[in-house]
Amino acid sequence: DHKPAAAGWQREQRFQVVFFAGGRMPRKVVKRVEMTKEEQLLQLQQKLQADEELAKKKEETLQLFLKDKLQKEKRNTVMNQKKLDDGWRKGLRQLLENELHNDRAVHQQTSERKLDEQNSIIQRLGNSVQEAEHQEIQQQNCYLQGAVHQQARKDKWLKTRKQQREGSLQELQSARISNWMKMSDLQHRASLPLQTNSDQMSRPKDLQTL
Repeated sequence: DHKPAAAGWQREQRFQVVFFAGGRMPRKVVKRVEMTKEEQLLQLQQKLQADEELAKKKEETLQLFLKDKLQKEKRNTVMNQKKLDDGWRKGLRQLLENELHNDRAVHQQTSERKLDEQNSIIQRLGNSVQEAEHQEIQQQNCYLQGAVHQQARKDKWLKTRKQQREGSLQELQSARISNWMKMSDLQHRASLPLQTNSDQMSRPKDLQTL
């Protein structure tokens, strides 16, 4: 039982470790002496054990490094995704605002154009109504003027016809009176006793009526 401890103590006495600065792994300067097979086997086992421990530590260190790196990558991914989402939302919001602004401008222009068209239609209708009223007034005036002129012509014609009829009646009456006077004068000259009977027989009925 004391042999391994003695062998280990002897091995420690055989090795001299020298450390160098600069962050490098320590380099061992070994003064070799003759070792037995048991010492060589023990040294090999210790070396294998040290290599295993070193490999295990390296693996643990690598796992910790990878785990830390993965966490950092996750955090960076989350942050980048958040930035992308924020940028996408901002861009989408800006796009929607621009579209809304354009739609509002188009709607306003369309409304103004329709309002102008309606005003133009109303103005044309108003002008048409005024023109129709003006034409109707002119037609009424022309009709009234024509009616007045026609009535005046009719009145003139009636007056002329009345004057002509009255003139004809006067001429006829004058002619009858003249004839009656002539006949009376002839009868008076022809026979005085027959004057009264002749006057009654020769007097025109129209003159008797008058």
